[in-house]
This record gives sequence, structure tokens and C-alpha cells, in this order.
Amino acid sequence: MPSITHEIKAGGPFPPEKGRYYLYIGWFCPFATRTTIARSLKGLQDVLPIVVVNSVMDPKRKSWTFSPKPLEDRPEVGIPGTVPEPLHGAPDLRALYEKSEGSIDGPYVVPMLWDSKTSKVVNNESISIMRQLSTAFNEFLGPEKASLNLHPSELFKLIDENYESSQRDVYSGVYKAGFATDQKAYEAALSPLFDGLERLEELKKRHQGPYLLGQSLTELDITTYTCLIRFDVAYATLFKCGLKTIRDGFPELHQWLRTLYWTHDAFRDSTDFDNIKSNYFSGSSKAEQINPTRVVPKGPVPSILPLHL
Repeated sequence: MPSITHEIKAGGPFPPEKGRYYLYIGWFCPFATRTTIARSLKGLQDVLPIVVVNSVMDPKRKSWTFSPKPLEDRPEVGIPGTVPEPLHGAPDLRALYEKSEGSIDGPYVVPMLWDSKTSKVVNNESISIMRQLSTAFNEFLGPEKASLNLHPSELFKLIDENYESSQRDVYSGVYKAGFATDQKAYEAALSPLFDGLERLEELKKRHQGPYLLGQSLTELDITTYTCLIRFDVAYATLFKCGLKTIRDGFPELHQWLRTLYWTHDAFRDSTDFDNIKSNYFSGSSKAEQINPTRVVPKGPVPSILPLHL
């Protein structure tokens, strides 16, 4: 699947308009939930609707599907249920990609930002979407939300340096280890993964604030959260990344993770542990390769510990 990275900006083919764009996401996906957290932090719920795909991929279509009828909402976590595709009645995400781009190879990914006026995919890169959400719709927001910038200029260098190393060793590292097909490849991924986690642990400790870079909540918190909130419930076991868990091996990151989950609705409401586990253990296209029985384990209990231990 090629990256599609158009911009929403005044004077361009995709100008900012309230209700024009739709954000297609899956609650299981760490990359998609980056964008839902940014959307919530910016207060864009009334500006940018979301559409939720099922957590089980159609392997023949290489696509996430839509529910033929609304599924029950999950009020206990504030997450809207999977719904039928609202604009075109599409059976799956592939149909929308092909409507926009013609014949295009899958897999057909979330997040996906869709323009309802032109029936075009605007963007399917999570970092690019997050950065657009920081500023693109500010004219529709009050002063407090409009002033929130998750990639502020004074922290550009620090955010980007730490993002690049974490993307290489941690965010992608769990998949390199999990999908390794021999011992050498597995161990080659595991060492930099835990080196990367130790770097993040030291980063949080060094800046001595509630967030990874101190007092400012940035996109680095979002990208790291969506990976680490899945670590103990999925990666440690399914991907054989259990040298340490976050809760038992990284005290700074564990406190930081709990702080984001329990004190920020945007993070907690974008986290559905049942959906995450269902997808990783039985719903993804590669689940059969690493979990042929597709049994979804119970635990850990609780999925995340209380804020104050």
C-alpha cells in the first residue's frame, strides 16, 4: 500500500471544512489510535467524524471490513461501536481505496483520512495526519484548543530524534521480533527493542515531568503510548517480547503510562483492551502464522494497574 499524504490547507484542493472529512480507524491499531488521541486532545469531535472498522481482516480482500449493522457501543470505555460505512455503504476499506485511487495493491490500511466531497483519500500516514490535526482546523476551535500544538517548534529536534529511534527500535521492533521466522532474526530484533525501551525510560527520568519531554504533552507521548499500552497485553506474550514487562521492568514508563491512561480521557477513550487482544491474537492477517489456534488469552489482570499503587 503506497503512502498517500495530501494536506488539508486553505487554498489547496483539500481546504479545511467542518464535517467534510472523515477519519477511518480501528481501535486495535496503534497507528490509527495515534490520530484518534490527537483528534480528542484538539477537541475535533464535532469537526472530524470517525468511522470504525472491524478488528478482523478479510484475508482474501486484504482489507478491514465494516459491520453490516451497528454493533453495541462500549460505554464503559467511551468508545463508539463499529458501524456500517456511512458515506457509500462500502463493505470494506478496500472499496474506498479503489473508489479513490483505482486499482491499488493492499493491504488497505488505517488510519485513513477521507474527503466526502471528492471521494478521495487525503492521507493514510499517521504522523502526517496527527500533524495536520494540530493546526488544520484551528479556525473552528476555541482559543485553548487552537493553541495546543503537539509538535511545537521549540521541541522539533527533540521530538523528531526520539521518534526516529523509537520508531526503528521500539514501535517497529515489536513486529520485527514477533514476526521473526528464525532464532537469529528474533534475537536481532529483541536487543535493540529493549535498548530502545531503556532509552525511553531514561528520557522520562531525565526530564522529570508528567510527560516524556517534561511539562509539554507532545506527539512523542502519543506515539509511544499507543505502542506501550499494548506491550503487556499483547507484545510480551504473542510477540515473545517478555524479557521485561512495562509494569515490572520500567518504573518511569509505567508511571507515565498510567498517568496518561487515568488522567486524560483522550488516551483512555482510545484504548479498548478487548479489541486490541482480539485483533492481535485472532483477527490480523498474520495471526494464524504466530497463533495458529487463534485462542485469545485471559490476562494480564488488570490490563492496566491503578494510577496510585
